[in-house]
Amino acid sequence: MRNGRGIPPRERIDRLREKKLQQTREKLAKRGYMDEDDYGTVLPPPDFHWEIIPNHPYGSFFGASGWARNFRSLMEVHPVYVDPLDALVGRWMFFLSRMRPVGWPPEFDYAHLRPEQEKYGIVSGIGSDSHFTPDYRIGLELGWGGSSRRSAASAGSKPGIPRRTPSIGRRRR
Repeated sequence: MRNGRGIPPRERIDRLREKKLQQTREKLAKRGYMDEDDYGTVLPPPDFHWEIIPNHPYGSFFGASGWARNFRSLMEVHPVYVDPLDALVGRWMFFLSRMRPVGWPPEFDYAHLRPEQEKYGIVSGIGSDSHFTPDYRIGLELGWGGSSRRSAASAGSKPGIPRRTPSIGRRRR
């Protein structure tokens, strides 16, 4: 029954659970303690090797072209993962962002932002691959019109940023 067919549901669930526990033990043994989501990744084969393609003197990559070039290069050699007794097909194995030695180009200093980041307890995402990812919870709570109104109100309270009327969600005539 290598293909997983004909396995009673309870037994299949037990096998899936044991497989997941085994994969987690392997990741912990290889990477150490992880205080984060598991992400559903699996370890690559032990003989797999890939290196980033730097586009910066610090040996890292930045910008859309750097990300695109590295993502394509990695996808061209990424090991295929298919296991009929696993819950997911095509699992992934790498965080491209964690393979970069430097997360932000040092020549773009943002020290001037640190006082406000500290004042408001902001954990900066500058240099992270999801820096511009919105907070979906806020978006879902406010909706498009609410988000637009909140943004407009916030902009109007900052010196040099004119207050504007929100246009999202309004009909054009």
